[in-house]
Amino acid sequence: MIKIIPYDKSYDNAISSLDRDIFLELKHHPDVLTETVHLAIDETRELIGLGYLLSAEDQRELLQGRGDGFVHLIERAWGEREAEASIALFDALMKSFEGFSSLAGRKDGRLLLRLWCREQDTAYYDFLRELCFFPARRMHTMACELKDFSASLSDIFHKVKENGLPLLIRALPLTEAALSDYLAVYNAAFYPAQSQSGSSRNWEQGRKENRSGDLRFKTDHYGGVTYAAFLTGERRDDLVAAVTIWRMGDQTMATENIFCHPAYQNHGVTRALLGYVLLLLKSQGVKRTVLTVYEDEEPAVLLYRSFGYHIRHKLIEMHACAGGTVGLQ
Repeated sequence: MIKIIPYDKSYDNAISSLDRDIFLELKHHPDVLTETVHLAIDETRELIGLGYLLSAEDQRELLQGRGDGFVHLIERAWGEREAEASIALFDALMKSFEGFSSLAGRKDGRLLLRLWCREQDTAYYDFLRELCFFPARRMHTMACELKDFSASLSDIFHKVKENGLPLLIRALPLTEAALSDYLAVYNAAFYPAQSQSGSSRNWEQGRKENRSGDLRFKTDHYGGVTYAAFLTGERRDDLVAAVTIWRMGDQTMATENIFCHPAYQNHGVTRALLGYVLLLLKSQGVKRTVLTVYEDEEPAVLLYRSFGYHIRHKLIEMHACAGGTVGLQ
């Protein structure tokens, strides 16, 4: 019989040996809701699975009358009883989500539990539908084989030069000032309504703490580096775009968190930045880069395809509303 218990640090060595990435996130990522961590053990008290919820501070801020907020469900099981452990963990985590949502104090927005299902995994999709999850946006996971990436710097920077933009690319230090500049452009790119609001100080502070925490986590544990594109000027250089890379394996790097200030989109800035980073990674011996992008973000998909990224998997983003999920019997 499988038993679900609260997190017990005596299992840390077992977790680390079974899944190092899960262990690092569980122990060091600031978004983990520690009170939701559950372990699945068998009759001999051997670890066969674990799960937890992630909810960033900036996402919690969204619940204060600013639209939908998201909680992420992370779950992993191992061995011959993987399916049984997964179902038991799902039930426990969904109950944790319901409890967390009742304390969120949201006003206008919804609190959503979010996870992803591969398009071809119909059994898992049907299972989630039975739990009252519903399909939302679709996402691509894409990969670029750098041996096939042969663009030159002149090609990469052609549109930027054509638009007369004096662009400088360099690694971003994780200083308070640099993170503030990064955050301002991030907000303008992804949350223009909130970033332009005169009453968004608390929201921005929460988001800055979250973004800096995530960047530091990637830097400290996965060799992460954020590269930023700056417009050079007489008084200061203005950050206008960024991309963060981190290690996904011996020869694979993620190229994620790609964004550009709306005022400079369609000016070749993102192309120059990403192309420069791909050339740099290739020169360092990296074999492959990977990223995720929503299917409906057509300009981004076209840009990535132009650099040789191809679709590896298609994912369906699945949501469940607080109050709308059902526990397993």
